[in-house]
Amino acid sequence: MFVYRTRGVVTALGALTFVACTDPLQRTDLRPDGPPEVLAVLVNNDPVNSLSESATFCKVSDDKRPTLVGLPDGTVHTICSDTDPAKGADEVVDAAPQGWYVRIEFDELLNPDVEDITPILDDTGQPSGTYSGSIANTRPVTLQCESSITGATGLVDVGYDGYYSPAGNNVTWPLGPSLVIKPNDPTTIGAGKECQVTIKDNVLDKDGNPVPAAQRGPYKFKVAPIQVVALAPADGDAVDPQVVAVDQGIEVTFNTNIDLTTFDTTDIDISPTVTNLGAAANADNDVSFLGDFPVSGDFTFTIKAGAMIADACGVVTTFGAPSVAANTKAEFTTNALKLVAIAPFDTAPNAPPGSKIKLDFNQEMDATTLLPTEISVTPTLAGLAIKSDADPSKIVIAGNYAPSTDYTFTLKAGATIDDCPGATAVQGFGPCVKSATYTNAADQVVHFHTAAIALTAISPKDNATVTKAAATSTAKISLTFNQTMDPTSLTSADYTIDPAVTLTTGTTASTTLSLTTALAAAAGTYTFTLKQGAVIKDVLGNDYTVAADRVIHFTVKDPAPTPPPHICL
Repeated sequence: MFVYRTRGVVTALGALTFVACTDPLQRTDLRPDGPPEVLAVLVNNDPVNSLSESATFCKVSDDKRPTLVGLPDGTVHTICSDTDPAKGADEVVDAAPQGWYVRIEFDELLNPDVEDITPILDDTGQPSGTYSGSIANTRPVTLQCESSITGATGLVDVGYDGYYSPAGNNVTWPLGPSLVIKPNDPTTIGAGKECQVTIKDNVLDKDGNPVPAAQRGPYKFKVAPIQVVALAPADGDAVDPQVVAVDQGIEVTFNTNIDLTTFDTTDIDISPTVTNLGAAANADNDVSFLGDFPVSGDFTFTIKAGAMIADACGVVTTFGAPSVAANTKAEFTTNALKLVAIAPFDTAPNAPPGSKIKLDFNQEMDATTLLPTEISVTPTLAGLAIKSDADPSKIVIAGNYAPSTDYTFTLKAGATIDDCPGATAVQGFGPCVKSATYTNAADQVVHFHTAAIALTAISPKDNATVTKAAATSTAKISLTFNQTMDPTSLTSADYTIDPAVTLTTGTTASTTLSLTTALAAAAGTYTFTLKQGAVIKDVLGNDYTVAADRVIHFTVKDPAPTPPPHICL
């Protein structure tokens, strides 16, 4: 089911005045006399913007064919030439690989039997006044594409659905009346493959006239080859160095899923050379290249000419010379080293005691170069330690912060901290390679007050549904606090779970205490209660007392069936 719409019904005929029309063109731009003519065939060719449909066929010398059409976003789209009525359309060769579809526009309304209509019911089971349309059973066209299977020749039938849109004309968007044909899975067709659509003789107008044989097609178009649709940083960007080091890297987004084994560091150039370069897949169509980007640098990124990248069907696209227009080249700069922020912010009224003080830079930093003598924390912080955060652009002043306490932190004038391109060693890319040193010009002082201990969240949430990742997955209930808590202080006497499941508390002090089962959790509905009066201690021995029962209901579902393998046609 693809389209939802309301079909108006006139219920008060007495209130209407009907005017007889002898001219079939009067008061309409449709042409009801004669057989249904094909004015244009359009194909979606933008992997990002669904408003983009381009004509792969335009009927020549027909004043009803679409020319300039206004889009909902305020732009004007040229469908067929508005200056040369005798000019047809060039074949579309860039149909969007993951979302292509075909629209066939006619000059008159079709027999609505071309589509099966199903009423959409509301939550009470009553008709909602909207309908879903489908052409899966009526099969008004034949859709075929070249096979992606190595060595196969000729065209193969492609399964499809779609709908009939009786609305519109040659100046509206979308165009109409039209048949919209959507392949069941466009990704089963390889990049760059030829396709065609042919209208069958069961496509009739309201008088029973079929589409003229000469206008049934086939109408041809091609799926686009593998292309880069976005590159970040883009050409001309100025970025903080940690963006390309740890946040997103140089991110390359394609118009279709690719075989990730065919795109790696051998297919790109970064100039000047970046040490410890590595590739990381963000999604099946998105890859990032991370490395040791120094501050204040000018870089050029290119995908090499001749790079051979395969799609999910194994169809290879060979890339040409890199260019900004093709999103295969970008020149960008990295900013100078700076301290972006200190958290908590000055005068923060209720900073979570478990959040720690963090120095946030725009580059990966070497925490070992910040000396204890270059900072101060008052009152004295138990267990003070200077550490790298999980995000290596942040330095953590760790320790056991007491709740409900006023603190003053000072980063002293003259403190020096080296940057650390290569702190992504945690990702396996290599060690630090210093490029700059941050020198603190003047004392930076932050005052903040830590909040009282609070239980900030329980997971799963009340009435949540949790789908197990696998049949053997264990149940996990997490209690998140704003303070580092002592896991040994949470015992089975503090909670209940129904149906009964044996839960075990972890052993690591953390702001999140997790209760897990040793065995797979059976599917079903559970009720977890953290009891009123339960006392849970932080790592400093301060008590958190549960003021009232905290009751959480949640449902555990078995994992979804394994999806069928992706099979290319």
